[in-house]
Amino acid sequence: MGIVIENGTGDGGYSTKVDKNGMLWSRSIINSVDCYNNAADGVYYDIPISVTTTENGFFFYLKNDSETSVWTSDMEFHSNGNTKLVLYFNVEGAPAGDDITPVNYNLGSGREAIGNFKFGNPITGLTGGLLAKRMQVIGNQKTMSFLPSDRIIIPRGGNIAIMALTAEVELDMNLSIFYESIW
Repeated sequence: MGIVIENGTGDGGYSTKVDKNGMLWSRSIINSVDCYNNAADGVYYDIPISVTTTENGFFFYLKNDSETSVWTSDMEFHSNGNTKLVLYFNVEGAPAGDDITPVNYNLGSGREAIGNFKFGNPITGLTGGLLAKRMQVIGNQKTMSFLPSDRIIIPRGGNIAIMALTAEVELDMNLSIFYESIW
């Protein structure tokens, strides 16, 4: 008789099947981390903003004030004109801009995002930072998506900021984020 593999907590008496090739049989539900965190913990948010850009001006700022890391999930842009955007990590200074409240995508959750979320035309008081990504948005095209697979993990106290290099572009952005769950 072989070893019986029981469920992870050791209670309940559930065992699993291992076939003749040593393959473990299980019924599985495969979800992305963000989908799982939204369903399990209600910590998936969208940050929708609309701005008219200024040349070399920051228009978005996010600082993580939570106890866990914040992960980006998707970043979408639509504009009425061509513009180049620059994503920075860990800029310095005290951002002056309008507050925005991220929208929780789990309508039954009631949990609010923890952090400092700003948008503006421009956000002032920011300098420096590590240039992380350059993006080109083509005006009057379909919504352009960046970051769907290269998620940014923002630790407690970390921040990201986005700068537009072109002035007078009407820009819509949706940034989806979720908080790391402790499984």
